[in-house]
Amino acid sequence: KEACQYINNHLNEPLSLRDVSQTVHLNSSYFSFLFKEQMNVTFSEYVTRKRLQAAKKLLVCTDLQIADISAAVGYKTDKYFIKLFKEHEGMTPSKYRKNV
Repeated sequence: KEACQYINNHLNEPLSLRDVSQTVHLNSSYFSFLFKEQMNVTFSEYVTRKRLQAAKKLLVCTDLQIADISAAVGYKTDKYFIKLFKEHEGMTPSKYRKNV
């Protein structure tokens, strides 16, 4: 719970397994094992899903540019963000915005 809360509060920042495991005072390997066991997804998949959820909310509720949304949810480049978004949602962020 503490790790998920930390992730949710720091989505716009770089998040590494090591950093989060240190926050909850666990060895990173053990934390990774526990996280997958408890959440049924890997740490990185969880972070990606949370970031994309936040991005979808921003796409629908704001007029921010795609690059600004990408940065707001923690991605360094909008190109990578668009690629991930399309892989997970089956459409580009701009198409998602138009269709919702």
